[in-house]
Amino acid sequence: MGEQETVADYFSRLQILVNDTHNCDESMKDSKIMEKVLQTLTSHFDHMVVAIEESKDLESMTVEELQNFLEAHE
Repeated sequence: MGEQETVADYFSRLQILVNDTHNCDESMKDSKIMEKVLQTLTSHFDHMVVAIEESKDLESMTVEELQNFLEAHE
């Protein structure tokens, strides 16, 4: 995620990449996508990443829920 990029823009770009992988007959679990998102967020979101990892179960959370959570923080 770029320093000046919004969460919505980042997730739009991410969705294009996920769709491309599906077109190549590869699929990714939502939990794997969310792990990658949390690893690539800017330092501005560091405390949110810790809170999400500690309090949320990524296996039961959806990508949309993560996006909404991060947009609310933004």
